[in-house]
Amino acid sequence: MNESSIGEPSEKLRADLAEEAHVWLSDLEVWRRSPVLSADETDRIRTIRHPDAQMAFVAGRSLLRVALSHYHDVEPTAWEFAASRLGRPELSAPVPLARLRFNLTHTRGLAACVVTSTADCGIDVEQLERPLKPLRIAEHSFAAEELHDLENRTDGEVRERFFTYWTLKEAYYKARGSGIPFRMTGARFELESPARIAFAPTVEEDAMAGEWQFALTRPTAAHVMAVALRPGTDRRFAIRCFSHRPTNTGPDFAETPLTPVRVTTTEAES
Repeated sequence: MNESSIGEPSEKLRADLAEEAHVWLSDLEVWRRSPVLSADETDRIRTIRHPDAQMAFVAGRSLLRVALSHYHDVEPTAWEFAASRLGRPELSAPVPLARLRFNLTHTRGLAACVVTSTADCGIDVEQLERPLKPLRIAEHSFAAEELHDLENRTDGEVRERFFTYWTLKEAYYKARGSGIPFRMTGARFELESPARIAFAPTVEEDAMAGEWQFALTRPTAAHVMAVALRPGTDRRFAIRCFSHRPTNTGPDFAETPLTPVRVTTTEAES
């Protein structure tokens, strides 16, 4: 795939990752008839009992494999993965082409992955109508300030604000690769204005706020999505988005605008 389906050579798209992070989006159903899986993944599907979980697995892995092949002339089914020392999925083959970082997420109706070259990255997407009790979960999973914010929201505001915090936290912990804790109280976010996010990790997490970059967006009317990146203190990434478009010839993507609802506050802006 020397010329990717988005109309850019793989070499250029790969070089752009020095200053960019790329988000790839697709509906789950587009992969039902044409999954892109390895033999091991095909075998794994048989161990997943629930049909919705099966479809999510198929869509997530298919999207990831096709996205990665936009950066190198590698068949999507040829990529191999292994867990890092911290348990984060990483590319293991083919080598030496495996200098790509990624993270994957899916929910009802949408799969997404983020790709960088070397920076830690995490992504989470949630459907806003997912059945749960936001305040009950926030009582044991959120920082006190975040819970207080939710408690002062109207009934109509609580659900979206809850998923705003939730996706930011999940994306952050996924980028760290340390697993998502039961109590996500360490990473505290402040949604201090309609456009800005403030981030304050605890000392125990051994994280510096200035190393991190976050973006929050609404990829569809029914979903909220957060991206967490760790580019370091001296740089920030532009975030580009590529969305699947239905065709009769296989997986095809086009660049789409992904206007952030909120982005991280930097020292210069605060």
